[in-house]
Amino acid sequence: MKGHWRPNIIATRKPVMNQLKIDKLKQQYVFTQDRGVFKVGIALLAKRAKAVAQWMGVVEPKSKAGSFEHYTECMAMMEKGHQYAKRTGLQCTGNLSPQLVGYEGQLDRRLYTNTNKVLEAAGGKWNRKEKAHIFDGSAEGRIDDIILSGSVVVPKDDFNFFPTPEKIINTMVTSANIQDGDRVLEPSCGDGRIVKAVAKAAKNLNIVAVELDEKRVQQLNSDPEITSLVNPEFTGTSLELVNADFLSHEMDEKFDVIIMNPPFKNKADIKHTNRALDLLLSGGVYTQGGRLRGILSAGVLFREDALTKAFRERVKLLGGSFTELEDKAFKESGTMVKTVLLEIDL
Repeated sequence: MKGHWRPNIIATRKPVMNQLKIDKLKQQYVFTQDRGVFKVGIALLAKRAKAVAQWMGVVEPKSKAGSFEHYTECMAMMEKGHQYAKRTGLQCTGNLSPQLVGYEGQLDRRLYTNTNKVLEAAGGKWNRKEKAHIFDGSAEGRIDDIILSGSVVVPKDDFNFFPTPEKIINTMVTSANIQDGDRVLEPSCGDGRIVKAVAKAAKNLNIVAVELDEKRVQQLNSDPEITSLVNPEFTGTSLELVNADFLSHEMDEKFDVIIMNPPFKNKADIKHTNRALDLLLSGGVYTQGGRLRGILSAGVLFREDALTKAFRERVKLLGGSFTELEDKAFKESGTMVKTVLLEIDL
């Protein structure tokens, strides 16, 4: 299924009232600025203003839709919502742009050229018939990457692999409080750097590492550092390397600790983490429960699709927490994507 992205939603400043016109036939507010002519549907603006009002718990605009008074009230409501969001740190449940109003219209030439460059670099191709950029895969996933990173992120391989920086690995391993004899899972082990850190954290560990890329599994099997760390005869620690897709690979036993940095593309981070949570050992009155530490896209904090909302609710019910990592945390790995650390103790 091909993805579409139409470059006709932009944000702009509040227009001067004498530039505003009302198109009764097309049911649009139309206004002119030096960058061009912009339009917003009357019903759309009313819907967004109502969403902001309900979010803040105040009375929604009452003026007749399609009037100058209605437009003024809606814009005032948007501004109140913007200030409320800044003051409280909360996110509006309405489908709004970061500036709270998205104006529909045709982009001016310079802005269109810049937008087109970004979309083409992300894999989109302009289709005159569709009047949209067409993507071979998910348009949502590529645009999501751009929003989260502020740049076009090009994976280094087909497996969307960006290695975890040592500083972040140390944070996860320390926080997980790995104990001697623990059974530990790394669902997407990549080049093995997390496995190596885990093997140094305690003794007599039973580590299971899953990796989809067959070449990386071969490299790990011959990595001298891993073979020296994972040696049941001397360190008591064993390692089972599994060349498989973590989402479909069946596992019978539960794990004391799961440490992971899954792929992010197309919300794979959520899918992998949900699967990992199913494999986490439950705690008892006298036994410690499992601990999960994972890196996820910062999109888990604000996306409103069904999968992400359900995931946030699951994390909340399990008593987990998200901590936003510093900007550029993965710069050394070749991406500026914004990330969070998920911590769950059962």
